[in-house]
Amino acid sequence: MPVRVSELERDDFIAAFNKRARYAIWSIILAMVGLSLLTVWRIPDIDSFAGQIAIWGGIIAILSLFLVAFYRIWGAPSRALERRAPEGAALSKDDARALALSKITYGQLALFALMGVGFAWDMATKVDVPHGWEMAWPVVGAVPVLLAGVQAIRKWRLRRH
Repeated sequence: MPVRVSELERDDFIAAFNKRARYAIWSIILAMVGLSLLTVWRIPDIDSFAGQIAIWGGIIAILSLFLVAFYRIWGAPSRALERRAPEGAALSKDDARALALSKITYGQLALFALMGVGFAWDMATKVDVPHGWEMAWPVVGAVPVLLAGVQAIRKWRLRRH
């Protein structure tokens, strides 16, 4: 639901978001450096099973904490404004979808598709694609291409009407 916000409040929300996001980004950088130093110090063989568990477990833990913090930072304005009276009706599902699609550019969709092709190409150079489960890598690379194509068609149809 739309809520009236003064220009000063808006600027305060943006400044608080930028400050907290900067702290979160620096925290993730320091945590990754700390994880790297800790694994070098405590695990003699990084390529061992224990080393891989420590590295990937640490990365997953750090990224999970970062995502929780970032979603909290992102939702701070709506939590601050949740008790304020709304100004008008909320966007319908179709209007919200149209607004979200209008913010995505065709260049971003093309980049997403190229990333899928690049991923499939990279995996094809590393593994024997025509045999066994490695045949799944081109499919995994095709998923972003398919998703970008569907979104591009939806965006084109939306702009036509």
